Amino acid sequence: DRDRIALLRLAGEVAYELGEEQRAMRHLQALSAQSPDDATLFFRLGASSLRLAAASGDPADAVAAAVAFARSAELAPGDDDVHLAVVAAHVRAFELARRSDQVDVATRELEAAHVTAATVAATFPRSAEASFRLGVVAELRGDATAAVTAYDQALAIDPEHLGALLDLAALLRGTAIERARSLWQRALETDERRGGLEERERAELRALVGSARSGA
Repeated sequence: DRDRIALLRLAGEVAYELGEEQRAMRHLQALSAQSPDDATLFFRLGASSLRLAAASGDPADAVAAAVAFARSAELAPGDDDVHLAVVAAHVRAFELARRSDQVDVATRELEAAHVTAATVAATFPRSAEASFRLGVVAELRGDATAAVTAYDQALAIDPEHLGALLDLAALLRGTAIERARSLWQRALETDERRGGLEERERAELRALVGSARSGA
């Protein structure tokens, strides 16, 4: 049995690293019954399920990813990246369900994303990414006020969080153009230091900054 488990683990790891999701899932699922307390195994199982969801377009695959990531988070409670992966999987399930008109699934997964994101942000109050994800989910729920609050919190933790800069600017563009311009400018300056933007995105931001200054 020990030899079989070792072979399953090796086969699952190799398939996972090669991006062969179907094979990885088969081995990892078999192994999960033998190693129910392996946080890394369940994270890989979740990542493989999420990759399958991208290929299949089936929200059930993303839901399976959320379940696997949640188990990994239980086993690694101090790892904020694992907890954020649960949020990402619920969001992906919501998007796929909405795309395929599975209204009940979409509603359930968006609420799960909201509850999980709020919990993660409270559990990791110094994580800019956790606050940012909370803002993203708030936007999906149509709560612009909560989204602005969450993005502001993310920027209070990390003033150069590119996602928060861009998403907050997009929200404020219609009501507070000067602040939006300032955020776009900060995003360009952040990109110079950290990278993260494509050339097309840089050009768009420069044009937005320029049009805001001219009042166009």
